[in-house]
Amino acid sequence: MKERFDNPPLLEIIAELRWDIPSNSSHPGMPMPVLPAQSQVLEAEIEGFSKHIADLGFRNAERLVPPGFPWMMGEPAFRYKCSEADDTTAERLKKSTIFQVGAGVFTANAVPPYTSWDDFEPLVRSGVEGLFNMHFASGKPSSFRPTLRYVDVFKEEFTHGLPLQEFLRDIMGISLSLPDALSSRSEDKATQVPMLHVVVPLAFGRMTLEFFDGFVNGDKAYVMDMAVHFEGLAFNNIEDLMNAFSQARNVIHETFVNLTKPIHSLMKQRSET
Repeated sequence: MKERFDNPPLLEIIAELRWDIPSNSSHPGMPMPVLPAQSQVLEAEIEGFSKHIADLGFRNAERLVPPGFPWMMGEPAFRYKCSEADDTTAERLKKSTIFQVGAGVFTANAVPPYTSWDDFEPLVRSGVEGLFNMHFASGKPSSFRPTLRYVDVFKEEFTHGLPLQEFLRDIMGISLSLPDALSSRSEDKATQVPMLHVVVPLAFGRMTLEFFDGFVNGDKAYVMDMAVHFEGLAFNNIEDLMNAFSQARNVIHETFVNLTKPIHSLMKQRSET
């Protein structure tokens, strides 16, 4: 059985691949520039990707880095949007999809009307196929590192004005308690939790879960960013990468469904077999 919702809090799905660029120094957690000469080589490599997704209707290309400026390692340099689509459901979904590619990074991003991975997976596959059509000047990377992220937004209809700490406790079942050494310092015995970051080790990597208080399209909301990262595994073909994305989706979906049980009625749950 698959849990589906007619009113999901989904904001965005991001399927990401990263790979190492030869002869480019890097420091963990710090974006490094790619010199213009190497950027020109990388831009030539991307032509195969651009042609492949153009054949799918993604002909609207946007350069994110001005010509002559260095690219940043792991940051998108080009963005592609669908320039034409008919009125079929599959074609309409293309209009809600963005592909991005840069030095050592590829992303496929989707926003509503997507409501499930089943909708998004075919276009992710098309993007990955485009990536494998790139002509890597120094040879195809030996492996790619996949990450899948779901970003959900809980606005007033889901939170009923609860502070984030109470929303986490009463709705998500995540309790936070502070020692007297901290809580006793508060004048009214109250504490604030503007952000929560959790890392859960997995057999094949890790799942990260972030909650934070913010605004989305001008509305106050709690944002939940859940991601599954694969580590220590080598993925070098399309089928293995798509299977990894599906495995990550299953972990995220099961976690999301269990965390949000108290508000399934507000999310208008429906069941499909």
